[in-house]
Amino acid sequence: MLQMVQSKYHIISITGLNGISKEPELRNLTFSNWNNGSFQDSLNAYIDFNFGFRPVFVRLYNELQYDLFKKPHGRGLVLGKNNILFEKWHIDEYLGTTYAGEDKIKYAVKKLQIVRSYLKEHNTELMILIAPGKPYYFPEYLPDYYQVNDSPNNYTTYSKYLKESDLPVLDVNEWFVKLKGQIEQPLFTQTGTHWSEFGARLVADSLIKFIEGTFNRPMNQIHISDTEWSYNLRKTDNDLEKLMNIYSKVNHEKAAYAIIKKDSAIDQKDRPSMVVIGDSFFWNIYDGVLSDAFNKISYFYYYSTIYSPDFKSDTKVKDICVYCYLEKQDLVIMLFSPLNLGYLRFALIDDYYEEVKTPDKKVMDSLKIIYYHRMQQSDKWMNLIREKAKQRNISVDSMMWRDADYMAKKNFREEIN
Repeated sequence: MLQMVQSKYHIISITGLNGISKEPELRNLTFSNWNNGSFQDSLNAYIDFNFGFRPVFVRLYNELQYDLFKKPHGRGLVLGKNNILFEKWHIDEYLGTTYAGEDKIKYAVKKLQIVRSYLKEHNTELMILIAPGKPYYFPEYLPDYYQVNDSPNNYTTYSKYLKESDLPVLDVNEWFVKLKGQIEQPLFTQTGTHWSEFGARLVADSLIKFIEGTFNRPMNQIHISDTEWSYNLRKTDNDLEKLMNIYSKVNHEKAAYAIIKKDSAIDQKDRPSMVVIGDSFFWNIYDGVLSDAFNKISYFYYYSTIYSPDFKSDTKVKDICVYCYLEKQDLVIMLFSPLNLGYLRFALIDDYYEEVKTPDKKVMDSLKIIYYHRMQQSDKWMNLIREKAKQRNISVDSMMWRDADYMAKKNFREEIN
């Protein structure tokens, strides 16, 4: 009875479960879905998800599984030696299970070089930042049932061809492995999947120096003045432990937290603007630590959702003219961990490569201009564009060029034949 009352009225406040979980949809009852059983399935799933005290029972079950069998419950969680938590997909990439193949990676790097050349024509620099992978940093703590071998993987192949190219590359994965044992502060915690909070500050410091040295541009620096040590893990330093949804804590060592000082001598108007296209590793340094080094920072999360002062909060990459925006920035950084390096083959590259490849580029440019002028001559078309621009919180001109680009690509083959 109490469980039914809790399900309906939530009389006792209970902390929800951590992690991504989508509430099952309860379908409207119809003769068809009753007859085929889909309504009953949706009802059962809905009740299972919403029964009273569900988070309590889930945590109790997970706790017993962990205490008795050292089995962490949580999507993809793997418990290694010394209480070090991994995610299965990071291990799969490390072992080469998800290898894209050398030819695809070589082609992606060549396309990146063409994109960079085009951006440089607009005074926009492009660089690659490879974030670290936990299995590369802690291979000795992987469970024994994983057979480590010398098979090629996405990281080793991308690293090879990126280094052979003229692309500016900051390989933090390689750097962290070399730093291991040379500095006291851990660059990964036992219970986190991202670089540690200290590691993130170290990367922010090195990124600024890398940009200053590579592109010969004076930058406001950050300085790590001291280190604070604590058993109380902050931010993403225990993000995997949180996914376990247990009552106890995983035993872990102290974590390091950098105390930093920031320069501010260079005025904001003289600082570079930056767009980061990347995965979740950037969140750790998208928290103000770089604010005095850059005029503006825009974050294209997985090349999908945009976090930027230039756009409203729910703006998607598909809603803007990407190359129109990037060509107005000083720096574009593609930041991916080894697990997500495959996104280099899709994020930005394909959009831009279709835009800049020769000999089709001149034809595409001409087509875009033609469609742009056609829009200007059509009141009906312009009204639609103004409405779309308002919905996407972008300028009418940007929306016009975006639609012109879409029309040019859609009709490209038809127009040149």
